[in-house]
Amino acid sequence: MELTFKDLTKRYGRKRAVDRLNVTLTHGVYGLLGPNGSGKTTLMRMMTGLLKPTSGQVLYNGQEIAKMGDAYRAKLGFLPQEFGFYRGFTGNDMLRYIAALKGLDEKKTEKEVKRLSEMVGLSSDEMGRLVSGYSGGMRRRLGIAQALMDDPEILVLDEPTAGLDPQERVRFRNLISGISSSRLVLLSTHIISDIEFIAGDVIILRRGKLLLQAPPAEIIASVKGKVWIVEVRPEEVERFQKSCLIGNLRQTENGVELRIVGDEAPDHPDTLPAEPTLEDVYLYYFREASGS
Repeated sequence: MELTFKDLTKRYGRKRAVDRLNVTLTHGVYGLLGPNGSGKTTLMRMMTGLLKPTSGQVLYNGQEIAKMGDAYRAKLGFLPQEFGFYRGFTGNDMLRYIAALKGLDEKKTEKEVKRLSEMVGLSSDEMGRLVSGYSGGMRRRLGIAQALMDDPEILVLDEPTAGLDPQERVRFRNLISGISSSRLVLLSTHIISDIEFIAGDVIILRRGKLLLQAPPAEIIASVKGKVWIVEVRPEEVERFQKSCLIGNLRQTENGVELRIVGDEAPDHPDTLPAEPTLEDVYLYYFREASGS
């Protein structure tokens, strides 16, 4: 199975939200990274058929998805960043409604509702409650469940762990890792550790263009030699904040430890090189988004 973006472009007026993107995806987990305005949501909406490209194509096994219609939508599961629900629906009602949209019969619907509620950790009592009374984390878990309805071949997840506590996030990552061998998962999130743990490939967008696509280890290696640790006196911190991009600041017994990302080592005798992380990659490539 292949999903291909061929010269994919979306313009809003004179602005190109996605600019001539050429990427091919197969089975596995792909992490999608980029600051706000980089084109992530526009790309996902075109990938799911909710938004028509200005030019270019989204192809499923060589076929244009716009021409496949329902046959393509049947292969999709989508969790948008703002997951809506109908007031007055219970958790069970919501999943049954999604099952009806997918054309499932009653027997399969009930089987799927039970399977998915257990998978995301919503009890039968919770599934019988109104979704309007759910916590943010519970709504997110229900959103993940509806995206997995009828075992889709392509799963598109926009900020899926927003509102989940650390234990729930680990559970979600394990769930996605467990099902990714048989499907394509595109995961967009600002929680970089989620991508670092489970993505086989990372796609980085900048101003609608493809900046990098590679496994996390290769992406991280691209900023090797550009991350440093330096311990300074408290009164020196302001000077470094003005001249350097500080990824982390930590109080120590002897002063303040700064983690600095940039092309040149900071001017300080106690500077030491540090092993980069995916978060350092993000900071390095999107320094302008942070104002540095």
